[in-house]
Amino acid sequence: MRAPVPWALAGLAFGAFVGSLSAQASHARGAFVGPFLGFVGTGMPDYQWDYRADFSVGVQWDQLFQNVFVRLGAFYTGRGAQLTPVGGDGTLKERYVEFPLLLGYRPPAGRIRVFMMAGAQMGFQTSCTSEGVMDGVSYTSDCHKSSLEQIFDYGVLVGGGLSLPVGRANLTLDLRVMKGLYEDPFYDRKNQSVTVGAAYMFPLAHHP
Repeated sequence: MRAPVPWALAGLAFGAFVGSLSAQASHARGAFVGPFLGFVGTGMPDYQWDYRADFSVGVQWDQLFQNVFVRLGAFYTGRGAQLTPVGGDGTLKERYVEFPLLLGYRPPAGRIRVFMMAGAQMGFQTSCTSEGVMDGVSYTSDCHKSSLEQIFDYGVLVGGGLSLPVGRANLTLDLRVMKGLYEDPFYDRKNQSVTVGAAYMFPLAHHP
């Protein structure tokens, strides 16, 4: 199986980074956690594969410092693509449990903070269905695989957005671009997506 060792090393590196910083409580610093909802444009770039719309829902945790932050997430995300071959059309619908790990920077500013972020993401496919019409005949097939090698996915993320205080919480709006690095052994394609999302982040401790 590929990638567990690099992911473990990345996790240790981020852990060491977090442990080396000290956080102070305010809207600009401290730990925040909250729900996330996003709308996903997902596809597998190729001459026959187009993007389709889906969703992402879950929870994310932010550790905020003066001008940098670490962001962890756990999301249930729809992926796949729209297939438009000659003589038919079809839809590949995949569901993943995903875990992004991001490092971000927020330039000093006023109440509204602009931020940039980049990192990595791994996921595990929970279901896969292919359906459509080919040469006038409808079809539906289950494309979910059982081995860890075939359901494991990973890629890189870049993005940015806005963060603004709302009461004691932070409202974050962001755009994320994900480029998959794992090639699906069944379709010989890599996942790719653009996600527009929002999260309402509550402080884990009282911030004076």
